[in-house]
Amino acid sequence: MRKIRSVSCFLWILFFGIWTNAQTNTDSLIQQLPRTKGADKVYLLSDISYYLSGKNNPKSVLYAEKCLEAAQSLKDDKLIAEGYNALGLAHYLSANIKESLKANKKALKIRQKLGDDKGLLSSYSKIANCYNDLGEYENSISYNLKALRIAEKNKWSAYEGMIEMNIGVIYKEQKQYDKANQYYNKAIAAAKASNDTLSWVRALSNKGVVYRETEENEKALSNYGTALKLIEGKGQIDVESGILLNLGSLENNRGNGDKAMQYYEQALPLAIQANDQHTMAILYANIGNRLVQENQLDQARDYLQKSIDLCQTLGLKKQEAESLKGLSRLHIKEGDFETAYALDQQADSLKAEMLSVESTRAIEEINVKYETEKRKKQLAQQQIRINEQNSQFQRLVFLVFIVVLIALVTYLVLLIRKRKLRQRLEMEQEQAKSRMQAEKLRISRDLHDNIGAQLTFVINSLESVEKQSTEVKTKAKVVSLREQTKQTMNELREAIWTIQSDAVAVQELYGKIAAFVRNAKTEHFQVLTDHHLSEAQMDEKLSPEKAIAIFRVAQEAVNNAVKHSEGNCVTVEFHPKRMVISDNGKGFDTGAVQGGFGLTNMKARLKAAELEMDLQSNKNGTTIHVHF
Repeated sequence: MRKIRSVSCFLWILFFGIWTNAQTNTDSLIQQLPRTKGADKVYLLSDISYYLSGKNNPKSVLYAEKCLEAAQSLKDDKLIAEGYNALGLAHYLSANIKESLKANKKALKIRQKLGDDKGLLSSYSKIANCYNDLGEYENSISYNLKALRIAEKNKWSAYEGMIEMNIGVIYKEQKQYDKANQYYNKAIAAAKASNDTLSWVRALSNKGVVYRETEENEKALSNYGTALKLIEGKGQIDVESGILLNLGSLENNRGNGDKAMQYYEQALPLAIQANDQHTMAILYANIGNRLVQENQLDQARDYLQKSIDLCQTLGLKKQEAESLKGLSRLHIKEGDFETAYALDQQADSLKAEMLSVESTRAIEEINVKYETEKRKKQLAQQQIRINEQNSQFQRLVFLVFIVVLIALVTYLVLLIRKRKLRQRLEMEQEQAKSRMQAEKLRISRDLHDNIGAQLTFVINSLESVEKQSTEVKTKAKVVSLREQTKQTMNELREAIWTIQSDAVAVQELYGKIAAFVRNAKTEHFQVLTDHHLSEAQMDEKLSPEKAIAIFRVAQEAVNNAVKHSEGNCVTVEFHPKRMVISDNGKGFDTGAVQGGFGLTNMKARLKAAELEMDLQSNKNGTTIHVHF
């Protein structure tokens, strides 16, 4: 395991004020409140909230809310943005990332209206950090690039370095290590130029993570070692604990388990003292996994459960999934394969929520061991029954002619062979199905992580060109390309949807079509969806091939109705075993139209998926029945 975290805390601190190691007397600041009014009171409440964040997070949020109320009473947009800024920081340092994101988006909206570059840079960066901690990397890169453009425009080199470091972290998470190192090197150069030790240390540490993941262990060790020397004794215990955690992970990867535990045990009290719950969650998991390897299972269980509890509190789904994997391995060692399998399924469910599903070797091992254990029990039970029958046959040997006994024994041998053959065939089919599913997941993950990321970058680049372009023709072409690229992205997502699915529920298909219909509506044309199905019918399954064929026909039919029917309404309805699409347009002569309105494509799609379509059209409109 590794520490997956951006340099977000440092950015929050710099954008809010100058970091100081001195103990701030918050009581004296609170005593000044009755004597302070106007804008000074807003900034004082903001300072109190900030200084309380490391000691009393609930009070920090309370004073941030008071700061916002004071700003709103003055009806000053700049001060209101400062209030949302304080509230976002308090929620972030309380590990309430979603509430922090809401507050910072409200601050951003005000600052966009004011045209405040420094405020915009601050809000863009904080929103990017929130998205990064939530695992939404595309959004994080988008907002970081917006912040970087502002820093470059104003030649704020220190801010450029910190934002470049954040972008490097995101590229590292996407396994684009060369790009990540390019940004880390820029961040290190900027930190050295501005004599910013903390940023320098963070960039070195993050670069060490890249080298560790690419198995360049000596380079990783060099970066971590330099970072630790720079930060030791500087009072930045949260950063120091993070570096010690990374050193422990590196030694663990190199097979030096005892040395790894030494680093983890040095890091844990520092993380607890700093109340760095993110790092604590990872350390509990790493220590627990080491104890599992050393067969200290009771202690390992306590550490892994602590990690899971913290992850659930903080919403760290990816880390929670890894901790569940560790607890699963513990149950494997205890021989409890059924519980281990259930924990693995729970972990996979969490990964699926982040669109980062992957088939791991641990799952395969548990599946094989669980199924093997299950079959052993079945065979043992069968053997018991066979032995009982044999005993009866032996008693009958003395009473019945010897030929009967020979016939019965022959029958039993043939029966056992037939059962074994059937079991072997079933096992081979199951293994082939598992391999096919793993390959489908790999393909869908590659499509999402590589092509999806590249399309997102193209869309963002086209948006940037559109904003900068002054020529009408050029701008129109860019808009057209952007929309085509967005359509390609939508089609890619639909393809991934079908690749990942073994079967598609009718309800899920209906939901996909309803989502498409919402986008198909226009000012003058109404598009409706409805169904006449019971819950059981909505839960019925279709193959991915049938589901995508029905979805594409619905798209084609709705688009045709909007473009060509000259009506004002089209309805997509689901009935038992069929979908009906009808419009109130002018209709057309189905005999005279040879493949018009994409009919050839519709019929070809449905035929390939072994589906049928009926079409009726008259002056009152057109109706299509798709039978499934």
